[in-house]
Amino acid sequence: MRKVKTHLQRQFHAEKTVADTAYQAGDATKLKQLCQRILVSDPCNEYATCNLGHILATEGKIQEAIQITERGLEKSPDSGQLNLNLASLYASMNRFSEASKHIEISLQKNQRDANAWVCKSYISKNLCNQEDVFLSCNKALELEPNNITALNNLATYYLENGRPREAVLRYRDIIEKTPNNIDMARTNLLFAMQYDEESTLDEIVYESKKYANLIEKAATVTVNHKNKPLPWRKLRIGFLSADIKSHPVAYILEPLLARLDRTQYSVYAYHTISNGDALTERLVKYFDSFKSIAFKTIDEQCKTIQADEIDILIDLSGHTAGNAMRVLAEKPAPVQVTWLGYPGTTGLSNIDIRITDEIIDENATDEEYSEKLYILPAPFCVYRPCAKNPIQRYWPEYQVKPTPALTNGYITFGTCNNLSKINSRTLNAWADILRLVPNSKILFEAWGMDDSESKNALIAKCNSHGIATECLILEPRTANNQYLTYHKIDISLDTFPLTGGNSTFDALWMGVPVITLAGRSYRERISTSILTALNQVDWIANDINSYTEKAFNLANDIVTLNQIRQGLRIKLEKSLAMDEVRFSIYFDNALRQAWIHWCEKQNVTIENSPEIPKHKTQVFIGSGQTKDLAEMLTQLQVTISAKEWNKVYYQANLILESVPQQAEALAAFAEADFANGYSMAISYMSHALDNAPNNPNYYIRLTEMLIANGDNISAQKILKLLELRISQSIIKQ
Repeated sequence: MRKVKTHLQRQFHAEKTVADTAYQAGDATKLKQLCQRILVSDPCNEYATCNLGHILATEGKIQEAIQITERGLEKSPDSGQLNLNLASLYASMNRFSEASKHIEISLQKNQRDANAWVCKSYISKNLCNQEDVFLSCNKALELEPNNITALNNLATYYLENGRPREAVLRYRDIIEKTPNNIDMARTNLLFAMQYDEESTLDEIVYESKKYANLIEKAATVTVNHKNKPLPWRKLRIGFLSADIKSHPVAYILEPLLARLDRTQYSVYAYHTISNGDALTERLVKYFDSFKSIAFKTIDEQCKTIQADEIDILIDLSGHTAGNAMRVLAEKPAPVQVTWLGYPGTTGLSNIDIRITDEIIDENATDEEYSEKLYILPAPFCVYRPCAKNPIQRYWPEYQVKPTPALTNGYITFGTCNNLSKINSRTLNAWADILRLVPNSKILFEAWGMDDSESKNALIAKCNSHGIATECLILEPRTANNQYLTYHKIDISLDTFPLTGGNSTFDALWMGVPVITLAGRSYRERISTSILTALNQVDWIANDINSYTEKAFNLANDIVTLNQIRQGLRIKLEKSLAMDEVRFSIYFDNALRQAWIHWCEKQNVTIENSPEIPKHKTQVFIGSGQTKDLAEMLTQLQVTISAKEWNKVYYQANLILESVPQQAEALAAFAEADFANGYSMAISYMSHALDNAPNNPNYYIRLTEMLIANGDNISAQKILKLLELRISQSIIKQ
């Protein structure tokens, strides 16, 4: 028996050596087969579960990898490697609390594992524990001074903690150490340079084109576009992004997706990450096809796009996390467009146009962009609030409240921009404003404000620029306070050179004026475009003195400031900045003209456009499936009459997600809540009335709901308003 056992052990070790060697050379087949064979007789074998779990993860089979790894831990719960693997897998699924538990077990077993410390730094970053990020990166670098991921994570730590210059220098250092590591450090460098006040536009453009040249030279896929060059046919457009999830891009992308004419386009998505979130699940319905291309090779990603016969591929990432610059360098679609995600050129010659606007790129020159600019009337995008939960926009706590100075007795300036945007020049201007406005304070809302290191670092940074600690209000950012913090802010002060985008929209929607400093380039003019679309150019400064003066003037009259606040949301919602239909028409024209230009290159004669039927408002009900709004409203009325309240909620919610502020859907929510005894009925009916002020039934139902709630005074006011509007012939009896 001993000889047989020894022979089997030798055979296993020989197979293991061959499999491990092949795996190191890039072939996982033998190792995968060996592990699967071992698990037949030993289902919890540490070696087999550890390696097979890792192989499955690289194939994108994350759930299978988790199951295999968890099985291994049943037998070896203290295994450092299995716990590290499971922590990494959980982190890839955004299950960071569970990941944290397993990385701690792994480090208890082996404090000398640099990769475990790197994993902990990533988990800590996503749990907003900046102190642990810093410590973990440095622990990893003590063990492996040239660990590229640790160096990268440390540079990112500096960027996210408001030290972009240090981040830029560290990314440059990584590039020098690993000149063949083309992607990660170079795209991160470009991203960090946008935040860095010392990085000039010329330097950013130079680095963009330098990186683009490297990946275009490395391009290996030869693409022969077989798309039919028919200028007026229905087109297949694909959105390429890592950010179809809880991310600022979603607030801008959804209104376009909801309004694009689906008689003219089939819409595809290529998500470069393996998993999304609840918002991803909600947005999927806008796409005829939604595919994750994570874990695929560049060649496989290109073939996936080609197999779908995409006519126009739209990049939403630029040089941001999860980008697909290498895919775009291969040009898998005949027309490639970049829009939205990154405030500068991609540098790629294979991207045909960049969609922008007349304000944000007012000063642009040909040398600043590798792409041809397609100039829209401002703005370059439109905004929908409450993307994570659209129904929130009608809730009482999200309505505009009086400016806080009325009760505080002092002005609270504020910023909800990332700390990485806050630099010395910005802080000097804010310090001047605080000195000009007696007893004023400044509120910072940011990730990490509940972390002692990040908090103390910001306090010290502010103090060094003349902002006293007693003037500071530091608010931790959470998933739930995106809008609610603005109730505490009287005036929002924009950052520069990289201005706010979504934070500017958020502030304005909550009734908070935004003072911005317009610069020359795209990154310095994002808020300028938004405020121009709002017709609020008097909040745009052209120099520091004007910036401080405008903030002072707004703060100097609290009564007027409150009047501005009470009307600002309505003004924004009626402005070009939230005119979804108008924007979708302009965007449609941009895509069609880019397509026609390609057709012309194929020597196709362009005939006049055929007459296109008027686009009906659509409600998206699932994976590219739509119904006409009129049909949905008819169905909704039938459901209300039947008092099928759960179905009413479902149908009304579908309508409001596709067509915000649709009065009949809001009234349906009100009726369902009223029938169920919920207090939100009054809020929903009030919004229905706001959006259909000529419907007398809404006045009457709101009055009835108020009386039922014991609010007779408000009920009388609604009836008097109804009488007034009838007397003015605004409403017909």
